[in-house]
Amino acid sequence: KESFFRLNRLILVSILLLSLVMPFCEVKQLYMGVSISDLTYSLEAPFAASASEEPTKVVDSERVEQTAIAVNKYEAVDYLFLLSFLYVVGVVVVLTVRVWQLVRMSHFVHKGCLWKEDGENGITIYCHAGKILPHSWMRKIVINKNDYENHAREILIHEKGHILYGHSWDIVLLVFVQALQWYNPFVYALGRSLRAVHEYEIDDYVLRQGLSSQRYQELLLKMTVGELTY
Repeated sequence: KESFFRLNRLILVSILLLSLVMPFCEVKQLYMGVSISDLTYSLEAPFAASASEEPTKVVDSERVEQTAIAVNKYEAVDYLFLLSFLYVVGVVVVLTVRVWQLVRMSHFVHKGCLWKEDGENGITIYCHAGKILPHSWMRKIVINKNDYENHAREILIHEKGHILYGHSWDIVLLVFVQALQWYNPFVYALGRSLRAVHEYEIDDYVLRQGLSSQRYQELLLKMTVGELTY
């Protein structure tokens, strides 16, 4: 009975967008009407003043301490460089893999295409010779010959729903965020939730087009577990 699919999708996409925007926002924390930075300065000022009044003496112990601080700073910078390098490598690898997957998918679709048809709303339908699951990307729908001959209406309505709702753009945003935050396990969990909400949203769209719920459920089972298992 939970049908807040569009709201759930909006929340998930908003989380992705906020994760990109919030690092550039400066939030001024307040404590009893005083900012944390001002409070810290007021607490440290007396100690800084008393320390400045003491005469500075150059002794061997001070030289040793300054040398140790310089070494620690060098090690910290080197460690930061290593982390930055690993992060950039991860971003490049994830983006490269995603782009390569898109290129392979496009090549596979055109290579095994029996025919294509330009439909309404600028949507192009590709009938494929191989046994592949129906799917859509941007303004393209891919369906194999057997499914087109037996379940064309239900499948095309389903995939057109994905296109009309703009789900491909959600995936583009998701892939971009996953590339930037490849180390974050929560972004992958959010991606699974977003894809699930997409399917729930399209199921609701398909049923509102007048299709029988029982026939649609049977079709989903066949697509999931196969004809013989079903």
